[in-house]
Amino acid sequence: MGKGALTYEMLRPNARIGDTIACDRKGLMSWGIKIFTLSKYNHTAVIYVSDDHDAVWIAEMLQGKGLLWTPASDWVRDKLNRGIGLRYCFRPTGTNDEESMTEFMIKSRASHLKYGWNSLLKILVGQALRLRYNTTSLVCSTFAQSIHEVGGYQGYAVLADPDDVQEHSQITFKIKKAKND
Repeated sequence: MGKGALTYEMLRPNARIGDTIACDRKGLMSWGIKIFTLSKYNHTAVIYVSDDHDAVWIAEMLQGKGLLWTPASDWVRDKLNRGIGLRYCFRPTGTNDEESMTEFMIKSRASHLKYGWNSLLKILVGQALRLRYNTTSLVCSTFAQSIHEVGGYQGYAVLADPDDVQEHSQITFKIKKAKND
């Protein structure tokens, strides 16, 4: 785990596809997720970086909305301005097949993925019983898990919750506001 906090602008040059941002969001649903999964975090978003590193996007699964893509700088600024705690998580060691991760993310975007409420229930049960089984749809943490596994990482023993995604990362840093924000 990294020490201290960095701004998004400091992290951006090192961003790679499959990196994630763990979120400590506010609200009743977010609180419920933390309670039922025994997680410090209640949401996970995934980084997508264009081939030329010119564009960095956030891809996230949101309840009621499905898969959304937002420019990373706008997304981070919005979350920090709303008081949401963010932790940048470099993708797990062994997640190296960037071509497969890119293909998976682009296909996911084109297919207009819907949020998997049934998967959320399976995650809650799976976490409580320490089980792993297939799901037919995705939530934020299983979307990140799928990207990592497509990229070659095989370290997840159970269906991932937001803490699992963060814990499998090699290095993490808290994201703080830039001085001019």
